[in-house]
Amino acid sequence: MGMETEKEKKSIKKDHPAEEKASVKMKNKPKRSRSDRSVEEPSSNEKSGKAGKKVNLVQETGEAAKFLARGIGRVFTALGSILLTVLLIGGLCALIVGTAFAVYLSGYVDSSIDEFEILASEQKRTSQIFVDDGMGNLSELEDQKLYMSENRVYVDYEDIPQNLIDAYISTEDKRFYDHNGVDWLRTIKATVYYALGNSAGGGSTLTQQLIKNATGNNDNTPQRKIGEIFQALNLEKNYSKEQILEMYLNTIYLSQGCYGVQSASYTYFGKPVKELNLLECAAIASITQNPSKWDPKLHPENNIIRRNGILENMLEQGKITKAEFDSAYNAELTIYDPEESEDPDNDPGESSGSATGVNSWYVDAVIEDAIELLMERYEVNYNVGEQMLYTGGFRIVTAMDPKVQQVLEEVFTDTDIIDEIIGASPGMVKPQSAIVVLDTKNGNILGLVGGRGEKYKSRLFNFATQAHRQTGSAMKPLSVYGPALESGIINYATVFDDSPYSYDDEGNGWPKNSPAVYRGLTPVITGITNSVNTMAVKILDRLGIENSFNFLTEKMHITTLYRNKVINGSVYNDLSLPALALGGMTEGVSVRELAGGFTTFTNEGVYCQPRTVLKILDSKGNTVVDNALLTEECLSRENASIMTKMMNNVVVNGTGSSIKLKNYVFTAGKTGTTTKNNDKWFVGYTPYYLGGVWFGYERAQSLGGFSGNPAMKIWDYAMTKLHEELVFTPDGEDGFDYQTDRQGNAIPKIYSDVIDPGVLTLQFCQTCGKLATEKCKKVYRYGTSNTQNMTATGYFTADNMPTESCTCHVEVTFCTAGNHLASEACPEEYLKKRVITVVDSAKDRYTYNGKSVYAYRSDEKAVFYAKGDGTYGGFDPQNPFDSFCTKHSQSSELPLASAPVAATPTEKSKRRKDRK
Repeated sequence: MGMETEKEKKSIKKDHPAEEKASVKMKNKPKRSRSDRSVEEPSSNEKSGKAGKKVNLVQETGEAAKFLARGIGRVFTALGSILLTVLLIGGLCALIVGTAFAVYLSGYVDSSIDEFEILASEQKRTSQIFVDDGMGNLSELEDQKLYMSENRVYVDYEDIPQNLIDAYISTEDKRFYDHNGVDWLRTIKATVYYALGNSAGGGSTLTQQLIKNATGNNDNTPQRKIGEIFQALNLEKNYSKEQILEMYLNTIYLSQGCYGVQSASYTYFGKPVKELNLLECAAIASITQNPSKWDPKLHPENNIIRRNGILENMLEQGKITKAEFDSAYNAELTIYDPEESEDPDNDPGESSGSATGVNSWYVDAVIEDAIELLMERYEVNYNVGEQMLYTGGFRIVTAMDPKVQQVLEEVFTDTDIIDEIIGASPGMVKPQSAIVVLDTKNGNILGLVGGRGEKYKSRLFNFATQAHRQTGSAMKPLSVYGPALESGIINYATVFDDSPYSYDDEGNGWPKNSPAVYRGLTPVITGITNSVNTMAVKILDRLGIENSFNFLTEKMHITTLYRNKVINGSVYNDLSLPALALGGMTEGVSVRELAGGFTTFTNEGVYCQPRTVLKILDSKGNTVVDNALLTEECLSRENASIMTKMMNNVVVNGTGSSIKLKNYVFTAGKTGTTTKNNDKWFVGYTPYYLGGVWFGYERAQSLGGFSGNPAMKIWDYAMTKLHEELVFTPDGEDGFDYQTDRQGNAIPKIYSDVIDPGVLTLQFCQTCGKLATEKCKKVYRYGTSNTQNMTATGYFTADNMPTESCTCHVEVTFCTAGNHLASEACPEEYLKKRVITVVDSAKDRYTYNGKSVYAYRSDEKAVFYAKGDGTYGGFDPQNPFDSFCTKHSQSSELPLASAPVAATPTEKSKRRKDRK
């Protein structure tokens, strides 16, 4: 980026004096022609002294001249033809190559300068935030106008001191006022260096540097450099030198988080840029080339070297006098310390953010989203996009529902309420929490809060949109149950063996359930209701890890999952059972993205990407960005409805049963707790709102001091508040009455459960997943006289439903004297018909709600007792409770006899070998 000095030019001339003199001598030396040589030199006959015919020298010379002329003419004619041919071929080749090169460059080079229209003409306009009421009516949020933050302070060209302008021009681009955007001498020099493999001698002008700053494209490739040249030429045709300088000096990065010279002036010297002296101007100009190296706060010893060089350039180029140079050269630089300042007016950040000084959490999210949209629209980097937003006079149309946002802020600002909800003890370090509430039909973000407590500053770290945390079981509907249901791998009643998926060398099973109980044969609905880890892993194993990963990333646009991502030399991968089945991914997911995935269930199987910004208008009302709704078809309408029924069961009978909102409005959702208990989640929805809540410490640590799921408690409280205007009023006898929704439609106080018309309702057997029979309603439970109804209502599609009737429940004769299978010796008065469960092998077992079920093993013709702790009772001849009745048949030979054993694969396989 440095300039070639006058000294460098002089040294180049001094290095080659001999070559210059030699070239002069060669020019002055006379040349002898072929004709001169023929006259002066004697013939061969003369040299030999032999006599010969007299030669007419004049005549011979004339003939020779004619012959020579004819020969030369022919030669030149031939050469001319050849030269003309070569030129024509060369020109044609150049045309072809040039055309091909132009076509090639057209794919890489963009000479447009649209992004500079905003930077140059709109800099002094404040952007405004609007909300759309859902019917196209816009209303401005008066207290949420966007003002420059403390690290982004724009300054007009008239307020930039001449010394600062001269410092940059003399060092970065001394021919700035003479070229048209490109300094061709420096460009040729840089090209030669590049061809020789030397990166020294950069040829970028200030105009070209502005383009790099604006676009963020700094690739060191010929395509990029050529495109930059065209853009620079185009830029200088449309903007004055003063405008280019103003844009450049307001977009350069100057360390300490500063963008632009005004921000740097406040940061380093505590005053506006127009008040800087020569020394301070040189210090700021020194930073640009390498901000981390030349930072006057971090490296004052480096900055003084650089700024002295700048002062020398300014002196050599006549920008400053010798007296000014002497006063600033090697002078001590005083850096501003805000803690020692007595003048609060020097802090430009006092009035940054909104008109009230602090943005809402929602507006913070709008700012980040709008910057991303402007970056994409104008193909600029984040820094320029941010500056465009704050100074471009835009009208940002958002999806915010002010009433929703107000309720959420009231809940999260009152820390006493939050502490009471979560049961926090006095003196306890309080965790953080965040919430996002979406429109169920289009995924629009109606409200969000990114942290608990009073918001004291704009653009704080937002736990709702910027934090990525592991999700635990809250991910299962998206990564396992949803795609498996859609692919036909499971249905509502499909049965899996709730037992470990694998064992380590010490016989410890994985994964563990919470609570640590293995239930044996268990239907899918019970698995999702009670968040059974083993079932999620086994379903994902059938579905395929790759299919689940692609479903999340391509269909539901989860952006933070890793596929062989290299970080600091280590490879991270989320294509695994723990990451996708149990929510133990590497980085985690934001509340925004996780809640967004659930729109698939609320919007008839169609995913809607959450958005805060609907569109961006310019100051004249023209649409510059239309942030159209992004949707993906993920599930059929019927399967989306079935998933909702499953998650309604979570709230009614499962891990989310403590939610009170379900008593007034149909509610569905899924809980989540990470393996180390560092994060708690709940994502749930009603017909009106979809909300996601995360709860945890800023730096991950165990939440063991809290009972239950604090995220679910916060969700219940906040969502109940949101529904008060919809379904709760204090007018009726029961305290509630009818109300209207946001569009004015009448709705009842309690929403009636509606199933999609394409969903079939059937009774199924919970032991085998087939259609239920009468036997399934009266299954015997060992050790009691009770029977258990093993039927349940399930929801299915026509192409994914059970079609066979249950065969696992059979009726047998029992001896009630000892509660064993009757033998021929048992008296008739003790005989009774009972239904027991027949299973295929010793590994198939079943418990209902953690209680043991009497079962019969069909393959080995002997009954066994499946205990709820995951072990088998085995066969004990001293107490053959699971054999034929021995009270009346003492002499009967027992079918099998062995000591009780644990139900591990090793033990089971060993036991089977012993029995053969």
